[in-house]
Amino acid sequence: MTSERPTISERIVIVGAGPAGVRAAEILVAAGLRPTVPIKIKPGATLLRDWGGRAWRVDVIADGSFEWDGRRWRSLSAIAREITGTSRNGPAFFGLRGGGSHGAA
Repeated sequence: MTSERPTISERIVIVGAGPAGVRAAEILVAAGLRPTVPIKIKPGATLLRDWGGRAWRVDVIADGSFEWDGRRWRSLSAIAREITGTSRNGPAFFGLRGGGSHGAA
């Protein structure tokens, strides 16, 4: 691997849990790759975020989508982009992953 960040072909999503998923993650880390684990949020959950002097609320819908600002959204990143005006990792912006919000408002 020539760069610090893996290429698309090097990214592997680990969807399984248990020993097989753990072993797959160990193999990827040993190879210098970063495994990506999908975030699962229970339907009915509410995500709250203070940004730009406002409190933002996003509701998780049963079909896996999100409701914000009276609309349905398929992506937390799209919501974070609308809120901040810049490209953001939605799960990180809402505190679901390490890395925080990539800066304060």
